[in-house]
Amino acid sequence: WNSVVEEIKGKDKVESLVIKNVKSGEAYEEPFDGVFIFVGLVPETSFLNTDLFDVDEYGFLITDQNMETKVKGIYAAGDIRHKEIRQIVTAVSDGAIAASHAIREYINEDQISSTASTNLTK
Repeated sequence: WNSVVEEIKGKDKVESLVIKNVKSGEAYEEPFDGVFIFVGLVPETSFLNTDLFDVDEYGFLITDQNMETKVKGIYAAGDIRHKEIRQIVTAVSDGAIAASHAIREYINEDQISSTASTNLTK
């Protein structure tokens, strides 16, 4: 937890990483075959009044299967939400589920225009 990647080395693929201990300042090179980059593990909920919402012990918002929080009409999607897998594909899925449910619950379907057209020919 006290280390950061300083450099990714390799010609056509990842071959090694330069890792720096942020406490001691010591850096060393270690062989690696690949790197997975992600932003972090802490949800950014500081802008919310979390007293209004159910949150888990780490601060992630708890929702139902439609991504709706305990506050009716307020949804949470993506990495701010309590869930097992945190990937782009699951975040996008959360957003689609939330939007679909919000439309069904809170918007009169007569107000929604759904038209598709194309200029493609055989």
